[in-house]
Amino acid sequence: MSSTFDSGTAFDGIITFTYVPVGAISKTVHILLDGKEIATVTTTSSGRQMSYTIPAQKHGAHTLEAYFDATVNGQTIESNHLYYEIICVESLNTTPIIATSFQDSAVAQYTTLAIPFTVYDPANLTAEVELSVNGNKSDKDYSPTTMYNDYSISESLFHWQSQSTTAEQSPIGQHYIHHRERGSRVLLFVREFKTDSLSGGAAAYTFLGTANYLRHEGSRPMNITWRLDRPIPAKFLKKTKGTS
Repeated sequence: MSSTFDSGTAFDGIITFTYVPVGAISKTVHILLDGKEIATVTTTSSGRQMSYTIPAQKHGAHTLEAYFDATVNGQTIESNHLYYEIICVESLNTTPIIATSFQDSAVAQYTTLAIPFTVYDPANLTAEVELSVNGNKSDKDYSPTTMYNDYSISESLFHWQSQSTTAEQSPIGQHYIHHRERGSRVLLFVREFKTDSLSGGAAAYTFLGTANYLRHEGSRPMNITWRLDRPIPAKFLKKTKGTS
């Protein structure tokens, strides 16, 4: 299944999702929004564009997934999955939104990792975006505003420090605290060092998974404790416990 759907657009009303199923068999298309199935469509169409209209959604980022399954010789087969994260906006709501379709949980060492994302922040000309968390940092590699104190507390809790200019009551600080009700997800990436000791190039990041706000202390910077949706694997737990 393929699609030319543009998820880089901010939607302020209904969403028309277009897709093209391929296969000369009867198949059932499944459309999921935020992990819940909202529609199934049975079709024999192959190579012809079809569409489904999704009602307007609340302000925030929403996941959209589509695939089809079919029965062949008594066995159920499943197509590739199309995955998008879409930005839905409400009039007069200026809460920033960030969306990404990034799904990989692991990559090979020394592989260049591209993380596509879209930012919606109507109140500002530029948006501050933080994509990663680093374990060990040194003064020569980072500025005073980015010398964060980041480490794992346990296999399911991670201590993360914001930029030194982020106040608790600032729009960014409030977005960290209320990210769930605002429809945003937190993706936690870590690396122990900035530079790889063998290659001399940039060290690779490890994706620990999604996380949710639990609590915080202080302001300028904020010291936030995130609760991971999945435990940190044992082989990474020791490396992420180091403080800088």
